[in-house]
Amino acid sequence: MSYIKGVSIFAERPEIGEDGVLDSLKRLVSGVLTHPVTIGKIVNQYTPKRKKNSPKSVHLVGTDRPEATMIYAGFYNEILASNALNPIKLTLVSPDEANQQLANDCSPANPMLINPRCKLTAWDGLYHDFWDKYINRKRVEEPDLVMGIHPGLHADGIYEFWEPTLELLLDKEIVTCFTVLDKEEFQSSLMRLDALFCRYLYKGINTFASNHVKQTPHDADLMWASNMYLIVFQVIFHAIFF
Repeated sequence: MSYIKGVSIFAERPEIGEDGVLDSLKRLVSGVLTHPVTIGKIVNQYTPKRKKNSPKSVHLVGTDRPEATMIYAGFYNEILASNALNPIKLTLVSPDEANQQLANDCSPANPMLINPRCKLTAWDGLYHDFWDKYINRKRVEEPDLVMGIHPGLHADGIYEFWEPTLELLLDKEIVTCFTVLDKEEFQSSLMRLDALFCRYLYKGINTFASNHVKQTPHDADLMWASNMYLIVFQVIFHAIFF
């Protein structure tokens, strides 16, 4: 602790003590673990029950650097631990450059066994194009779950890219989960999904959100954290037309 005390003296800031240092480390660790633990939680709670050792298929869509880093760092183990009875087929689909190396290393034609219970595939492109090329042609099975980390549905200029994928997922009755960063984004994303007549399985606070809370640049009073809210939905609510 002499190092921390020295930093406090040098920076002319109050010393936070051992408890303060420990709390800071806990917040940072929660920011690392929130992605795999949240994914594991959703797979556990919202995918169909399967016989022991029967795999479940999870598609992560709109992936960028955090999801790719999660895979490279081995944090898929938390996903597997949340679903101890079933292996996981994990597919990352995104046009982001962070996904391109994975797509080169483990394309749908050449999946990679990154763990005895986890097979990884990645594809460089938009999800509705992936569905047309691989799932419609029976080259890849339909997923048990599609999940997007911070997809940005609320943002003009981004939602337009998501709309064909959303319509596809609703039409195919695929369980879908999106995470969002703050209450403002949560409410705006719900407005977008309400317009598509989604049926919600859950919408609200994520118990495994990051505790590393930050200020939003455009509003110092608006705080955000990774995976703060969850939106889980499936199928268009047809009953409104009757």
